[in-house]
Formats: sequence, structure tokens, C-alpha cells
Amino acid sequence: MDNKTNKKINRKIKLTRIESPVIGALLKIAMVVFIFAMQVLLFRLVFYYAIYSKTAASMSDIWTLKASYEQYGNQALVATGRRYVIYDADKKRIAGNYNGEEPKESSASAPFGIGKTIRVYALDESMVEDADAESIDFKYWLRFDTTDGGYVLSEYVVAIDKVDVFALGIILLVLGLLVIVLSILAIVGVILEFKNHNQTVDLVFGDDITGGKNKLWFDAKAARILKKRKLAETDFAIVNILLVKYGNFCVCHSAIEGERVLKSVYNTIVASLESDEICARNDAANFVLLMKAGDDESLRVRIGKLIDNLEHIYSVHKFSFHAGIKRIDRGSNIEREYNYAWSACSLLENSDDSGINFFDEKLLEETMWVDKVAERQQYALDHEEFVVYYQPKYDPKT
Repeated sequence: MDNKTNKKINRKIKLTRIESPVIGALLKIAMVVFIFAMQVLLFRLVFYYAIYSKTAASMSDIWTLKASYEQYGNQALVATGRRYVIYDADKKRIAGNYNGEEPKESSASAPFGIGKTIRVYALDESMVEDADAESIDFKYWLRFDTTDGGYVLSEYVVAIDKVDVFALGIILLVLGLLVIVLSILAIVGVILEFKNHNQTVDLVFGDDITGGKNKLWFDAKAARILKKRKLAETDFAIVNILLVKYGNFCVCHSAIEGERVLKSVYNTIVASLESDEICARNDAANFVLLMKAGDDESLRVRIGKLIDNLEHIYSVHKFSFHAGIKRIDRGSNIEREYNYAWSACSLLENSDDSGINFFDEKLLEETMWVDKVAERQQYALDHEEFVVYYQPKYDPKT
């Protein structure tokens, strides 16, 4: 696979990551939260309109006053005869027409953030409802801070028409049902999106025989691992492991039994890997690994132990494995590095025993020489470039 093709694959992998189901799930959740927030906002606006439209005119002057105690008190008293209390900076009562229990502050807020709402707990006066009346009355206390450091508590009564309460209830019910329906649709959509994404990933990057991943996934995943900053000082190697004479085993036993062996090989390899190490099946009985590499000897010992375990995965048959190793040069093409590891492994093909071979500069030179000879062989024959040596005759008796 050339560098241009590899770049196209990596670009597709990046697009797959961008189209992760997490983003779609977050968008659906954000949509539900937005609709719920709009529901609350709409309810508050309608509720405040129904409540304060009847009292806003009489209270507007109190909200906008920035004057002394007397002005606040007089204004509060003038506003339909409400009860009020004036406090100085030390929170002592200095005026007012209310001598009852101290109003307790609640978490409720005044309409549109104006003032500070105080509820009265004493005598159950917070809500008064007359069955024969057309409205429900609420008694509240507003706090107004004065410029002198004190404040005024002024009572006001809010009357809500029962028709408005019914209308608000219908609106709230409809919006609530809408949120529930959208939430269910969002949850189902998120589940289906994750399911479809996983199916797509399995289809593109999965290996049906081993249940693991394929070489396409390996190329993309290895490239991302090698770009991690925390692994910048870590040496890696690509290892190609070949199950020797796999075809003969399938002929003598069965293809199904051979696939079971491949799955056992894959599971054994994966169980031996450390963090940030990966494995995939390339083709037939070839497995490609990305492994952390210390010095050559320690890596050889580790691969040797892995091969020892692999040789005995089948109780009635001892397998042989060839391993080709190529230490990775940072910034190099993953596919090219794998080809080097595969070349090192292929040089063991004449041996039926397990073996390990490193790809180095000497092996690279030998491989290039063999390739050059193969490419020029026919040309050399046609142009009689070969030198003929004659073997002298001899008498074995003498």
C-alpha cells in the first residue's frame, strides 16, 4: 500500500472519528435540554404575566424608588394599603404598620429579577383561597434596600384568576408531554446511533474469524498511538507473526478447526500485550503487532516466550511460528514498516521450526540486491551478461 493510499485511509478514519455517535448523542441531549429550558422560560413568562399584570402598575413606583425610609414607607402604604416594616442599617425596626412575626426569606425570586421576594410563614398566610372566589390570592413580602444601608419589607397580594391557573396547567401539561416524547425519541435515537456506529466499525475494521480487528484498523490505530505525546520517548516495533503450515493443518483437519486455531492464536497474543500495544490479523495466518521495544535482546526474549505459549495452544498438535521484527522509525509509514517486518519473517520460510528474525540495514541491503537481481535476470539472460564457469573434470580415485 503506497503512501498516498495510506493517507486516504487515515483521512477516512479521521472522518469516522468526527462522526462519532457521541456527538450525535450530545446534540440530541442538548435539544431536549433546550426545549425543557424554553418550556420553563415560557411558563415563567406566562405565569408572571398572569400574576403581575394586575399589580405591576401599583408596584412599579416602589421598585424604581431610590429614596429615604419615609418615602419607601409612604409609597408602600399608599400602594393599596399594604403592611410594611422599615429597618435601619442595624436591622432594627424603626417604622411600619406590621408588628407580627418576622418574615422569613425564601428561595423564590421576584419577577424578572427585580427586588427580593420574602415569604411569610406565620399564620399560614402564604396562600389564601376562597372556594367561591374567581381567584387565588398569594401574600408575599418584597424587600427593597435603601441608600442608607437599611431596607423596607412591603407586603403585596397577588390574585390569580382560576381561569389563568387552568390555562397555565394545560400549557404546562402539553409542554411536559412534548419534553417526554422528545426525550424518548432522543434516547432511542442515541441507542440506535451507537448501535449503527458499532456495526459500521465492526463491518469496516472487524475480523470475522478472530472476532478482533483487521489490518486497516491496525494502520490507523498504530498511527494514533505513535503520535501520543506521553509516548514520545517510547520505542516501538512492528512484529509479523506467521503460523507455519496453516494450510496443511486445514487440509488435515478442517477449515473450521483452522479458524478456531486462529482465534486461539489471536486471543493468546492479545492477552500478552501491554497498554498501548495492539494486534490484528492481516491475512490467512499472519498477525501484525505493535509492541513496545526496549533493546533487541529483551524484545527477542519476550517474543520467544509468546511463541512458546502459541506452540501449545492445540493439545494434539504442536505449531511452529515465524516472527519478523522491525523497530519503528518515528515519522515513517506504518505500511512500509510492516513490509519490512514481513520481509524479515519471510526469510524463515525454509525452516519448519519456530524462529525470530530482525530486519536491519544488512537485511535491507540483501533484500534490495535480491530484488535487483530478480528484476534484471531476464535482461541479463537476453544480453548474455552471465559469466560461464566450467567445472574441471577429476577422477575421484585419484
